[in-house]
Amino acid sequence: MVESWLRLPPERALKYLANKVSIPAEELSALTNYFHDWAFTVANLNSAEILDAIKFLLTDSLQRGGNLDTFNKQFDRLVERMGWSANGNRRRIIYQTNISQAYRYGRQKEIDRLIGDNKSDWVLVWRHRDSPNFRILHKQLHNKAIPADHNFWKYGLPPCGFGCRCTVFALRKERAKKQNIEIITNPPNPDTIWDRQFRRSPIDAKELMREALPKLSPSLREQVEQRIREKIDD
Repeated sequence: MVESWLRLPPERALKYLANKVSIPAEELSALTNYFHDWAFTVANLNSAEILDAIKFLLTDSLQRGGNLDTFNKQFDRLVERMGWSANGNRRRIIYQTNISQAYRYGRQKEIDRLIGDNKSDWVLVWRHRDSPNFRILHKQLHNKAIPADHNFWKYGLPPCGFGCRCTVFALRKERAKKQNIEIITNPPNPDTIWDRQFRRSPIDAKELMREALPKLSPSLREQVEQRIREKIDD
């Protein structure tokens, strides 16, 4: 089973991950800070073929409700036979980072659908979950509510960095008050909460991809152009 903190209907998460374009590390230096919104990358990995294989394993894990153990076994059978290896800690980071980001995208879509255009009536309640390297600021936000229309959420939802296991849920303001959940209107600066690689872009993913086109090699440019033509978002 997928870890309990990630249990959500996987359709949107699957689509988000499957639609990413594999970008070798050597091509990343010319891209914007928000390339993670549309590009699938692994640090220092320059083979698009191996990136595609890893993305396949991650997508398969989402679809089948797998976990890190099954990912590792499949990694041994597929990726290492292709001539690339990674130790257990690096595999864990690859798995948890990409799966949690995919579920964050799905969670964001579900919350947006629930709240609609009435953000002023809602709050998002932060839930901190222990991790080996937890952030103190994240823990201080535990069980606190922040208005859904606050600029604090400009970078999206948690997880906010490597190893972060925080999450949020939406609640109407009146209900939060009845449950004695503290609503804070002066939360920390989001720049102190979200690592740069985990910040959602204010620009649509398709527009980011268009901006990247002139900077990519011809073969990658063709893939990205094809993805732009498809309906990658809903």
